[in-house]
Amino acid sequence: MSRISVALLLSEQDINWMSDILRQADADTTRVTDVKQGLQAWQAAPADLVVCDLDELGDDAELIWQRMEQSPDTEWLLLSRGDPHPDWNAKAQQCVATVFRRPVDPELVQAFIDDTLMQQGQSCRASKPILTSQANQFGYLLGSSAPMRHLYRVLKRLGPTGANVLVVGERGG
Repeated sequence: MSRISVALLLSEQDINWMSDILRQADADTTRVTDVKQGLQAWQAAPADLVVCDLDELGDDAELIWQRMEQSPDTEWLLLSRGDPHPDWNAKAQQCVATVFRRPVDPELVQAFIDDTLMQQGQSCRASKPILTSQANQFGYLLGSSAPMRHLYRVLKRLGPTGANVLVVGERGG
């Protein structure tokens, strides 16, 4: 069984703690500092997981979105300060990316990575199953309460099945 391949497009402040998490997960990690160079590398060898800092992309954001749309089998973990990005939000919803807003708890990201490994049939360092997602946003859904994180986890598992899902509940305010 091959190791998970991860592409990192992160700021310097995030690269150290994220590298530690991925080292623990025994992932093959590639750091990309230039978006265009990264896209060429991903074309040759697609990553299983791309971790991207939304706030650092600038004019190259559209190139990343095009790649997301072309890579439905790639898991996308996006980091954000939480500033309004209407275009990003719409595209993240279309591509069903997982968004973590700063400040990011590394343990929650570790749970996400472990869950990604579990979905690929690899063992992960956690001995107990991950029962909830720790994300703040999943597709069109937004919220960080325990019930919402549980819903994200369920939907993530249902996604590959092609099952129809109707989500009902109260609207937040």
